[in-house]
Amino acid sequence: MKIILPLKVFKEYKTKPGKNIYINLNNYRNWNRRTEHDIKVLYENAVRYQLSSLSKTKLQTPIVIEYYLIVGDKRIKDTNNLLSIIDKYFSDAITSMWLIPDDNYLYITRTINSFGWYEKGKGRVEVKILENQNKKWS
Repeated sequence: MKIILPLKVFKEYKTKPGKNIYINLNNYRNWNRRTEHDIKVLYENAVRYQLSSLSKTKLQTPIVIEYYLIVGDKRIKDTNNLLSIIDKYFSDAITSMWLIPDDNYLYITRTINSFGWYEKGKGRVEVKILENQNKKWS
């Protein structure tokens, strides 16, 4: 199953206009706790609809998650800078929806971060979940 994840969320404020917040490690390390929590909730809500088709049954663990970064412009990006926080939020989302019991190494045995391709104006992350992956990695 392929899941499409956004690279940004729109955050509204009470006293100033809302803005797009890009999910990456550079921004993450500068957020205070409240902002980080708000953005995590916004991100989880953004992917909840796609995950709702999976929520009828739990995933067969252990799983492997493959992330493919599709960039929307020609600027060079640090793949792990973007995908590390997206992986954190996505793993938390599938755990909070009870698709897996926990997001530790017993249930998610491997994550693969890869650059996918360039698609003008359509930056996103495509996720592939491989279920029942009992292979021992050396």
